[in-house]
Amino acid sequence: MQSTVQHAEAPAPKKSGFWPFALGIGLLALFLAATAILRGGKAADPNPEDAARDAERTKNLADLQAEDAAKLNTYAWVDRPAGSVQIPIGEAMKLVLPSLNAKKPAPAYPILDSAGNPIPSANAPDDPLPEQPVATPAENAAELAPTPEPTPEPTPEPKKRKSKKNP
Repeated sequence: MQSTVQHAEAPAPKKSGFWPFALGIGLLALFLAATAILRGGKAADPNPEDAARDAERTKNLADLQAEDAAKLNTYAWVDRPAGSVQIPIGEAMKLVLPSLNAKKPAPAYPILDSAGNPIPSANAPDDPLPEQPVATPAENAAELAPTPEPTPEPTPEPKKRKSKKNP
């Protein structure tokens, strides 16, 4: 008598992640040991600049600040033949302020809506809008674009005749 008995297969044993983990820890330890040996066992210096270089940089900064202060606070010729001079910043402000105060602030026209039409400013209702129509960016691009030169049509090359050999 034959009996057919089915045996359940045993599940495959689960692979442990121990060996890849141990290998990773070992490689990390090897890397740290190699770097310690290569740098001589000393920790990196947090401030690599020496005192002499630090003093030089401080002196250079002080010189630059003194030069800037001299340019801002003294009179000097910039270009004598052209008549261009340098004046102290305080004097320049005193000279410019009266002309700036005499002018009425100008609105930032034209402010355009989404359709490209100018919108009047709420702060200056008595200001008229510009007389000239405002060009849209597409019109400006068309005006500024170079006109392409006409390309000449290629002329057909003459056909080559095959020469027959004479006997």
